Amino acid sequence: MKKSVVFTCLAITLFLIIAVLIYFKTCNSEIPNTPSVTIVSATPDLSKEYISPEEFDWQYGGRTAYFNSIDGLAKGLLMGFTEDVLSYIEYEEVGRGIGRGTFRAFHEKFIEKNQLMVPYYKGKAIQLENFGEGYASISLHYQNLFSRPWIWYNGLVGDSGIGIRTMYIDDELVKESNEKGVSWLISTITPNSSTPEYPNFDNYMKDKYVESLCELELQLDGYSTTALIRKDYDVHDPRLYVHFIYENVLVIITIYPDAFESGILQDLSFQTINLK
Repeated sequence: MKKSVVFTCLAITLFLIIAVLIYFKTCNSEIPNTPSVTIVSATPDLSKEYISPEEFDWQYGGRTAYFNSIDGLAKGLLMGFTEDVLSYIEYEEVGRGIGRGTFRAFHEKFIEKNQLMVPYYKGKAIQLENFGEGYASISLHYQNLFSRPWIWYNGLVGDSGIGIRTMYIDDELVKESNEKGVSWLISTITPNSSTPEYPNFDNYMKDKYVESLCELELQLDGYSTTALIRKDYDVHDPRLYVHFIYENVLVIITIYPDAFESGILQDLSFQTINLK
């Protein structure tokens, strides 16, 4: 009898050990191992042209790489995102509930096409500007609005400082986005458009921070599009948010009302440059 009990206990123990091993094997197949790359949290040296991904810092709700020139951004896209860094970002994506491989797909598109779309003003690359200590001229966010990668540019258009945020639209949404417009795109890619996570025509009435939202035809340099203009209730920041689609890119421009009304965006365009 005792031998039978002992045998039963051993069998149960062996079964539990096997079950645990299978569980951990399954988990490890879904969640990448912690990469060997060390990501520091100290504020990077913004005086450098190119800050490597190992110097990423937490800011604006996502990891951010900083650059002070378009050449620096191109070098970063070509050389900075090693396999270790991409694996680390995937590890972070899983931990934050973002689709694993989102940034890798974004990065591979640049490498494959060897091209980057950048803002131009009056036919020249926009004059980049640091708007105060702790800000970079260009920042690359692996995850920001709509849980997607963004590239932000800070620059001067005429005498006015503006912010230009760019997000590459998913290939399968490009054609329909250009046909149906920017509000449709925003409502489509917002995780839950019934909650005013990001204002569009479907939900902005529920957002107590939005003062007004309207559409108008926007004439850029050599390009015409429909823009979604948002004004918030914010006495400390009266800037407008100008959203529009430029070919395969969703653009959000932050600009002061008087600068917008002066028509300076008519000299703004986006040009495709080679990374190499």
